[in-house]
Amino acid sequence: MRSRDAAHTSVLESEVLSCFQGIKLRTFFEATVGAGGHEPWREKVEFVQGNFAQLDIYLKERGRLCADGFFLISECHLCN
Repeated sequence: MRSRDAAHTSVLESEVLSCFQGIKLRTFFEATVGAGGHEPWREKVEFVQGNFAQLDIYLKERGRLCADGFFLISECHLCN
């Protein structure tokens, strides 16, 4: 099993960023927080703990109609 204290290393950073190239992202839903990496954007990030199935509620509470982008990933705990 992985240690929760281990530093996070992005393995597909350039590939993922290329998917959003040229798109103005005002509201972005990112469900892979894990070990972080969001500290440089502290003023621009709001952490919301909950179920992504209720995203419409979280957006409405913040005066947003939709998210401009999504990034979701699933981890197989049986494979670790």
